[in-house]
Amino acid sequence: MFRTLRLFFSCLAYAALAGTLFALGSALLSPLCRDLIGSQTRYDVIVVLGGGGMENGALMADTASRVDAGVALFQSGIAPAMHMTGGVNRPIPFVPTAEVMKDRAIASGVPASTITTEGLSRSTLENALFSKGDLDGKSLIIVTEGYHLWRSWLSFYWADMQPEGMCKPHAFHAEGWQRSARATVREALALWFNLARAVLWKVADLFGYPHVLGSYFLH
Repeated sequence: MFRTLRLFFSCLAYAALAGTLFALGSALLSPLCRDLIGSQTRYDVIVVLGGGGMENGALMADTASRVDAGVALFQSGIAPAMHMTGGVNRPIPFVPTAEVMKDRAIASGVPASTITTEGLSRSTLENALFSKGDLDGKSLIIVTEGYHLWRSWLSFYWADMQPEGMCKPHAFHAEGWQRSARATVREALALWFNLARAVLWKVADLFGYPHVLGSYFLH
């Protein structure tokens, strides 16, 4: 019994370590968006992922920085279109994060006609799955926080899209090291949680029964 418990907790410790290294690798090794400005590589769409919803009707600092980084890429000519993805994470105001992200991009000079939105998702897996209708068959560059990039890329790959690029506005949270530390721990846990959900969803979808898992399964 003791050996079994020790093995169990050892596995948990190794999983936590692997998740933390994954998040840190994503944060530290992924390219900064500003370093891609001037690149000759071109994409069809810049995909900006919302994070953390809104606070008092305004975008959280991390989401705002993602939008600004995406706008800078758009204005550099790296892609002719943008896609904002993010649903309602808080009941008040009942406005999808993606719509507020779009408004911010428009205020920065991006034409409204070049922006699509997805406003139902509440998780990274849903960001990818619910955006597929707008993005399928297009070359993509993903913009999100550094620690979140690798998991985001995997989520879009899981949804049968293959992003060709990705970048971060900054490696960690703009709001300081404490927020960055919490986000890294959360990302380490989310990696395995999302992996389990993604596998179960794919198995259910393979047999034609994803609805059995319920509408909240991927939240």
